[in-house]
Amino acid sequence: MPNKRKVKKISKKIQNAVISKQIHRLHVDLKRGLFPYVILFFVKLRPHYSLEIFRKISHIDDGRFNIRQTIIYQNLKKFEAKGIVASYLEKSTIGAKRKYYYLTPLGNRIFNEIVIKRLDPLLFMFSIIMEKMNLGIKVKRNISKKELERIQRHIQEEIST
Repeated sequence: MPNKRKVKKISKKIQNAVISKQIHRLHVDLKRGLFPYVILFFVKLRPHYSLEIFRKISHIDDGRFNIRQTIIYQNLKKFEAKGIVASYLEKSTIGAKRKYYYLTPLGNRIFNEIVIKRLDPLLFMFSIIMEKMNLGIKVKRNISKKELERIQRHIQEEIST
C-alpha cells in the first residue's frame, strides 16, 4: 500500500492551470514526434508537394492538431537536407511549378526501420491499452466511432491510390 503522505491542497484554478499547461506540452510533443512520420507516410505512398500533404492531414485530422503548412514544409526541407527525401519540380496545370518530394533509398530504409519496425508495434500496443481502458474504466472517447471510421476510410483511400 502506498505511503500516505499529506498532500498539499491546491485550488481548482491552479489545478486547472497545471492541467492545461501539461496538456498543451504533451500536445506539442505529440505533434513534433508523430507528424514527421505522417509526412513520410504520404511521401512513401507517392511523390507529394507540401500543400497537398497539408490538405490531406487537415482533412483527416479535422483541425484537431492545428497543423500549419509551414510545419510540413520545414519537415520536408529537413528531410531533404539529411538525404531522406529528394525533390523535383513539375509544371502544374494551374499556377506555378510544384516541388514534389519522394523518399530516397535512405528514406525508405528509415521509414521501414522507424515506422514499420518500431512505431507500428508501439501504436498497436497503445491501441490495445486504450481498448482495455475503455472496457475497464469506461473512458469516454472524444472521437465518435463514426468519426474514427471516416478517418480510417481516408487513410485507406490514400493507401489504395
